Amino acid sequence: MERVKSISTAFNGITFRSRLEARWAMIFDALSMEYRYEYEGFDLNGTWYLPDFWIPSIKTWVEIKPTSATAKEQWLCEALALQTQNRVILFQGLEVPGDYTYPSNAYIPQSDGLLGYDYDYMLCHCPICKRGGIEYEGRGARICGDKCCPDSDRGNNPCSILMQCVFDMAIKYQFSVWR
Repeated sequence: MERVKSISTAFNGITFRSRLEARWAMIFDALSMEYRYEYEGFDLNGTWYLPDFWIPSIKTWVEIKPTSATAKEQWLCEALALQTQNRVILFQGLEVPGDYTYPSNAYIPQSDGLLGYDYDYMLCHCPICKRGGIEYEGRGARICGDKCCPDSDRGNNPCSILMQCVFDMAIKYQFSVWR
């Protein structure tokens, strides 16, 4: 499937390479998740790679794709996780109002030097303090751990009212057209 050409989009003083990236930046802002856009580039076995977002509070790289990632895009995420020893989350899409569980792949470096792989990582928030994060199955209670939620394996909230509002705002936002 051929991808549609992206449209550079300004948001919050940053020019993003695509509207999709600007929409994800809006989501991170709404969840008070500090991000750095195209923060650092890497040479991954001879291929130059510039990840979309670095989320310093959770030491996670986030890559955004409009549709299912290609094998090469997945390999780049794997190589980035291994080289930086930080988690890489690959989100795919952000198009349909009412759908708040966007497909993701997680590439997680292990202490033995191997790479763990998982899926179903979702944006979510702590049910107590509302701090945003990315957790398996949207388990927001894990974001702050025992600080806010003593039973931190409970509290899934990827479809909470807050998350619905955040995603709907980003999806429906009409960016200014400028030339």
